[in-house]
Amino acid sequence: MHQIRVMSNRLPITNSFSIGILTSSLGNVRMHGLEARLREAADAGFQGVEMTYPELTLLAEQESEGTFEEKLVRVAHYIKTLLDKYSLTTVVLQPFDNYEGLTDPAKHADKIAKLKVWFKLAKIFETDLIQIPAQFGQEPDTTGDLDKIVNDLVEVSEMGLKEDPPIRFAYEACAWSTYHYTWQHIWTVVDKVGRPNFGICLDTYHVGAIVWADITTESGIRPNADELLKADLSEFAAIIPPDKIFLVQLSDAERVPGGLKPGHPWYNPNEHPNASWNFNARIYPCEHDTFNGYLPVEEIVKSWVYDCGYRGWFTMEIFNRTMADPSPKVPRQYAKRGQASWKSLVEALKLNEVNL
Repeated sequence: MHQIRVMSNRLPITNSFSIGILTSSLGNVRMHGLEARLREAADAGFQGVEMTYPELTLLAEQESEGTFEEKLVRVAHYIKTLLDKYSLTTVVLQPFDNYEGLTDPAKHADKIAKLKVWFKLAKIFETDLIQIPAQFGQEPDTTGDLDKIVNDLVEVSEMGLKEDPPIRFAYEACAWSTYHYTWQHIWTVVDKVGRPNFGICLDTYHVGAIVWADITTESGIRPNADELLKADLSEFAAIIPPDKIFLVQLSDAERVPGGLKPGHPWYNPNEHPNASWNFNARIYPCEHDTFNGYLPVEEIVKSWVYDCGYRGWFTMEIFNRTMADPSPKVPRQYAKRGQASWKSLVEALKLNEVNL
């Protein structure tokens, strides 16, 4: 039994939840400078950010001296000065992806070596949370063997527990993950891992896309979708301890008239439809009228807060084809839209009245 105390996902008592945003949900990382995006996030009222490893590697590649690890560390220190300048907290470092279930021992060892670097980066950013999306690689490079997956995730959990302060991991079901694409799958793994620093990351898009929507159909909605969602949320609230939910991410998605099928500009025969939809058309919650959002985000969040008792950070995490617009106005537009979305969600669900 581990007695090491890990940081709780519960925040200090306030009259409202804290809200963050993914750095790459504020524009295109190759077109819109990081400082501009951070400044707009802070000006719009966001309190924290999800920091992405691909953003760090992009900046590190522009450095001329030192090993790649040294470049990463140097870039992380620079970004931390910007975060401090704009009074932004790093909520999570992400995504430590395509890790569990690797069949090649050399590739597994390489991932473990990289994780040790991630620990250094997490300390620089003063975050104790790393997100692990469920594996979306394919066989024979990966396996869905549950024992193998659990053992791999126990390994990183034990590594995290040895850090000072301990590092937590939030395991997430993506709507196109190869083996674990539902919260039920994720919970089976989390429960078997059985470590205090290993929990769940929830995302309204991934839940909505799997349980309620079917983007390949004309309507975009599953038969009996509302009943399916109600049953799924009830099951979740009955099973999942709220302190095992380490992070909740918020987004909606655009309706695709006629469905995402061959001939549609977003269709990719080599990509899961939910992934194509994800990278082209995720939008903020409560943008039903302005951007044709239609997932039942409010119902999902309401259940997680009121039925399950979630009291941690919320973050906005969206991806959209319009971010490729090179205009310098894009970060401000996305930041303002994100904050307007959050205010609408708070009002609709009366989140300011929740006892934290």
